[in-house]
Amino acid sequence: MYRQRDYHGALNAFTEAIELSITPYARLFDSRAAAYEKLGKLGLALRDARQMIKLERSAARGYLRTGKILQMTEKHSLAHEVYEIGVARVSLNDPHRKVRDSRSSLALYLIHA
Repeated sequence: MYRQRDYHGALNAFTEAIELSITPYARLFDSRAAAYEKLGKLGLALRDARQMIKLERSAARGYLRTGKILQMTEKHSLAHEVYEIGVARVSLNDPHRKVRDSRSSLALYLIHA
């Protein structure tokens, strides 16, 4: 549904999957956060992004999603803090590490621009 740009349908599907899962998966929260973003519900997207960090503290995706949403809401200083926390916590072997490091640099640029 998400790929067909049916963001309301995707949101409902992701919510149902989260509610039915015995163990919550960060990937589901990431997908639902993306749907919330597309629908302009950034507060709800941020809530899910933060949940991703709680579920997987050493994975880059939660920090990337949280920082992106904070930047979208013009909270650049807070986004920078999230990226810096991610730099400290995320494993060097994480496949998203390079992206996270470049976003951290972008956050730093935005704060000083």
